[in-house]
Amino acid sequence: MLLPKGLADAATKMSVTKMIGHGWLEEVEANLRRGEPHWRETSDGYGTTLIVTDTGLLAIGIEPVVVQTIVAVRIQAQGAPAPKPPTLRDETKQALLIALLEALKLARRQAPDSIRPTGDFWMTGPQAENPPARDRSAEIGTLLKATALPPMEIAAAARLIVSESGEMPPEDMVRAIARLMGFLRVGADLQAVILSAIER
Repeated sequence: MLLPKGLADAATKMSVTKMIGHGWLEEVEANLRRGEPHWRETSDGYGTTLIVTDTGLLAIGIEPVVVQTIVAVRIQAQGAPAPKPPTLRDETKQALLIALLEALKLARRQAPDSIRPTGDFWMTGPQAENPPARDRSAEIGTLLKATALPPMEIAAAARLIVSESGEMPPEDMVRAIARLMGFLRVGADLQAVILSAIER
């Protein structure tokens, strides 16, 4: 930070000390190789410079994000590589999830009626209008978790059971839906998800 010309040493020190106290400025080690101006020299011989903090920028009406953008543009213009965002390994769950969400958004942009979000689940138009009741007995992993069951699919299974077997008590309906969807046993999580869907 270059200081205004004409400030007396004592007045300068007092002003800067107050600004540091308010959190508007911060004293950091100067990089003399880069030609950074130095504010003062420490007792161990290092030069320090002053930088304006985010609080200081806000105090004079400048959004910190504006400054960060300008710095990034200047770095880009100088040909220096901009800091790279962290890269995700292709095989991580996070990378797969991000790729899936991007694919869903792209499909939605290209054909808005082709795929629809329904709660935490995405369905094609025909699936949303007439949800299937799929058998999951051949599935493995997260597809067998209770949280992976769309409520619309559970409701479709309940309608199918009622149409073929008639009404039944909720605990019997839970077991019938679980069997129809390929589950061999009904744990507390599965029971809660099914009951929640059929009580709507």
